[in-house]
Amino acid sequence: MGVDHQQLFYQLRSTSTPLSDKLQLINSTLASSSSSSASSTALGQLLRDWIIELFLRSKHVDQTILSPQWWQLLDSLSTGTSTSSSLSLPAAPTLPILTSFLTHYPSVKNLPSDQAVELVSHVAAVWSHWSTSALRKANIDQALDSYSTLLNSSILVLQRAAPDTEPWQQLGLIHIQSLNLIINSAGKGSKKVASHALSSLSSFLPTIQLLRSSSPLHQALLRTLQSSLFNVENLRKGLARESYHANSSSSGSTVNGATATGGAASLIYDENGNRTESAAGELLAVLKGMHDGVGPEAQVKKKNVLEIIFVLTRLYFDALATHALVLFPLPSSQANHFATPSAARSAFELHSLTKRRHLAATWTRGVCLNLLQWIHKTNNLGSELDHLKTKCLSDVLTVIETQDLHRDGKEEGWEGCLEMIVLGAMNRLDDDTSFEVLSLVTRMNFDAVSPKLEKGLKYLSTTPISTNQNHRGKQEWLHTLLSHYSKSFTLLPFLHHISQAIGSEASHNGCINNYLTKIEFLDALRERLGGIVPGLGVKDAFEQLSQGIRAALEEGETAQPVEPVEVEQEGRTKKRRKVSSSSAVPIESNTVRASSSTAALIGRSRILTLFIQALPTPLPLEHFGLFNKDVLEPFLKTSLGSKHASREEVVAGVELLRVREAMLERMRFEGIVEAEAEWALDKAVNKRLIKLVQDDEEGFVAVEVARTLLQGFEKGADKATAEHVIDTISSRCAPGSTDGRAWDGYLRRMDLGQLPTALWELVTRRHLALFERLGSETSLWSIAKKIVSNITTDQVKDEDLTIKSITRRLLRRADLYELPRLRQQFHLALSAITSVEGLQAPSTVLKALSASKVPKSLGSIKPSKLVEVIGLFGSIGSMLPMQYLGKSLRNELVERAFGLDLWIGGGKSGVERELVEGLQIGLRKFVILVMEGGSISPPSVAVISRLISSADLEASREYLTTINDLYRNLAQSAIVSFKDTSSPARLIEMVAAFEKPLSGLSSRFRRGGAQLMSEEKAYTTLLDVLVVEGLGRAEGLPEGLRTAIASSVQAVTNPFGKTLKAATQQVVSEPKMVFALADLINSCCSIWRAKDWLANDASECDEVDTYTAFAQTTLGATVSHIVSGQANTMAAESAIAATCLAIAELLAYRIGRTRTMSKDLKVLL
Repeated sequence: MGVDHQQLFYQLRSTSTPLSDKLQLINSTLASSSSSSASSTALGQLLRDWIIELFLRSKHVDQTILSPQWWQLLDSLSTGTSTSSSLSLPAAPTLPILTSFLTHYPSVKNLPSDQAVELVSHVAAVWSHWSTSALRKANIDQALDSYSTLLNSSILVLQRAAPDTEPWQQLGLIHIQSLNLIINSAGKGSKKVASHALSSLSSFLPTIQLLRSSSPLHQALLRTLQSSLFNVENLRKGLARESYHANSSSSGSTVNGATATGGAASLIYDENGNRTESAAGELLAVLKGMHDGVGPEAQVKKKNVLEIIFVLTRLYFDALATHALVLFPLPSSQANHFATPSAARSAFELHSLTKRRHLAATWTRGVCLNLLQWIHKTNNLGSELDHLKTKCLSDVLTVIETQDLHRDGKEEGWEGCLEMIVLGAMNRLDDDTSFEVLSLVTRMNFDAVSPKLEKGLKYLSTTPISTNQNHRGKQEWLHTLLSHYSKSFTLLPFLHHISQAIGSEASHNGCINNYLTKIEFLDALRERLGGIVPGLGVKDAFEQLSQGIRAALEEGETAQPVEPVEVEQEGRTKKRRKVSSSSAVPIESNTVRASSSTAALIGRSRILTLFIQALPTPLPLEHFGLFNKDVLEPFLKTSLGSKHASREEVVAGVELLRVREAMLERMRFEGIVEAEAEWALDKAVNKRLIKLVQDDEEGFVAVEVARTLLQGFEKGADKATAEHVIDTISSRCAPGSTDGRAWDGYLRRMDLGQLPTALWELVTRRHLALFERLGSETSLWSIAKKIVSNITTDQVKDEDLTIKSITRRLLRRADLYELPRLRQQFHLALSAITSVEGLQAPSTVLKALSASKVPKSLGSIKPSKLVEVIGLFGSIGSMLPMQYLGKSLRNELVERAFGLDLWIGGGKSGVERELVEGLQIGLRKFVILVMEGGSISPPSVAVISRLISSADLEASREYLTTINDLYRNLAQSAIVSFKDTSSPARLIEMVAAFEKPLSGLSSRFRRGGAQLMSEEKAYTTLLDVLVVEGLGRAEGLPEGLRTAIASSVQAVTNPFGKTLKAATQQVVSEPKMVFALADLINSCCSIWRAKDWLANDASECDEVDTYTAFAQTTLGATVSHIVSGQANTMAAESAIAATCLAIAELLAYRIGRTRTMSKDLKVLL
């Protein structure tokens, strides 16, 4: 059993015994002792205390405190035995053990990662039991020392990102949670705690940055900082209840007109009138000390400080709100002067919020002036540190806005503060985050931004749109301005500000596309203008915007042309070339540059166009004609009517064309059409436009010019000229490799590859009737071919602008089919694309299939070609309204569908067997759709017989259902033809095609098969159509037709009757087989109905006993199995449903027979 306890401790006290032997001795003793005995509990406690003493006195921590085996032993003694709950907590101080472990563990070397994880996990498990007791026994200095050690060591451990990171965080969390309990308890030196928290920030901040924000340790450390600094006692420093002073101007200075209050702003007065620094002020002072300095280490500290400011701001003001009742009580002179408790609460909330707003202003000034030095210009624009400063201030203001710590119109300590922030932001406009700061200030107090608004807009007007840089802040500020001007009903003056900014600053770099002319911003502006309230400022706004265009034109008369951009070519010689003025560069591209006047003209033209299009209020229409005559026409003659105009003048001319068209559209909308004759374009301008629509390689120019010309042709034009332009547009719409590219609908950022899509959208949306009237046969054929080539069932999103999606929407419009010339070309294109040589006529295919050798013309057809063409029939059926197709085209398409169906089903086409069934289903569904849309010339009976005989019993249910539906439609079509012509020949031929109907059913049933083949189903379908759906009484039919039907029905009577009797007996002996008889039940109903229809009186239907007995037996078997719940285990749900439907139909016919026989009545009774 091992040594006794005295001998054990004698050996443990021996200095000559190695620690490893002592550990082994303890383990063997514990293994041999009884865990349930009282002596075992005492032994465990003694051993635990001995190990604690060993740790406290050991000088070789690597063999003791850093040994996984010793901590595993402690863990087992604390948690691993059933008697552990009876062990009292250690009497010796254990906090020094943890502090020693935290100190030495980061420097451990040569410890495998799995052992490191095991060691830290055991320490965390042991400390979870000891931590609270250990911290209560320690003094505050020891507790704070362990906290500092944890922070310093955590930096080293977390930086390694080793596997021991997770257990280390768990250990830290356990210790911090217990430390928080101690800090929050009374009498633990709150002053010393706060001082220590401030001094520990140098290690606290890096630790926080290394932890994820969702980490429990991260959140626990923040709670520690909050309880250390922002507790009630610390927050009350200087907050004299009656004599609170924010000191917002005690040490103010003026920088460029903005009041800057710094250092002393964080000082407030205590009850004795002495100045003292609040916890927040001390915190800012410490942060400033960490933030100042040079060198790499100082840069890291600055980064840590800037990244933690947001968190500290939130903690500070959350604490102020939480303890507001204690910190900001109502003055005694007011506390008892309220009539109701509700009024007192409201007064207190207002008083508390006022105090917190003062503190928010103080804190924000301290952050701006002490830490960020915000109002000073920086020499490190674009650096990470400068960006962090801007981000820091943005986060602080976000907290201020969220907690309503600033109210517009009430200074409450904010005098000059927001103006100072705007001043600094204007010095950092290259950083997009500065615009986030401006957005926050704009929402808080627009008056603070207003003096610098012009500068901000000018910057945006000179900044090219960048796709590889963040511009969220710029967009946010512009939308904030839009919101402000909309709410204040000053949106029209804002348009003038934008126009002025574009004109005044475009001269610096000729930036055509900037953030003020960005498409997304203009869309938002258009939306705001659409909701404007009618007012008197519309005329003035138009005058201001149009005057801006006049000014740009006047400036352009004296401006110097822009030098072409030089581009260095890669190569051996590195030659330089000049970029051609006709390069296909989208106008929304950042590379587009122009002269100062042209850039201003283009930008202002876009704003004026937007104003004319979007404003719902009555516009000064009488000024449009004057503006066109005085401004637009002269410039258009210069820019578009001259061969010597530069590229930028052409682009500017197209922009003014857009203004002109917007005016015309608005005049038409307002009903003013008589003055449009005065707006005719100059002949030279028209000639240049025709040249541009033919040759220009910029999408925006080509589409706008095409729109202008087409709209002009609507009012009348020379046919030859119009035909030439339409042919040109049609050729540029021709199918190409770019048809699949999506276009966002915006012309100015469209490249040349998207031009076909844009032109196709232009033509199909409005100008098809013009093409019909003036276009040549060639252009109409091009349009028709493009429509047909884009008929597809591919997944196409209707919201996307692609050739296919535009075509799909076009095919749904009725006006497409109301244009005779275009419809004719469309039919020809449709006929051409669905044609396969040799397969146009079903009769030809039948001959080829019956021949011993496949004709060479058919054998050369590739299977892929067949699959492609058959797929088109499915697309045509799903996308084209069949009622709009002519009868000749419908017949042609149906014949080709039948020919393809016969060929691929004949086994000689080479199409893979797995694909044939699906392709045939598609073709037959197409034929059904065509027949539903209008009459067709039916195929020969031989073709129909070949189709319905091509399926076997292994075919899918969908395949059998489709061929049966097709045959039903063909039979119904034959009845319609009989009623129209009174000729029964077609019907007699269809009936006679079934020589021995149902002849094989009896033999198959004996072999266990009760499913009807496709021919047999077609026969019963024919009987149903003849009897139920249209021929009326049999006595009124022509003799030949009635005889043919009677002979056919008589031929099936005997064999079918025998099959029914056998089935009845089998159902009686084996009821569960009833669920396999759906086809037989349906056939019984069809034949019974046909025999009754043909009979002159009741006595002629001699098989009624057989039919009635079969119906009664199958009904009873079905009902009994469904009621007993056995049906679900006997057959599939589809078979059960089919049988039930068949039984219901048979029962309904049996009950509803118009003639009752005595035999039948007896059976029913």
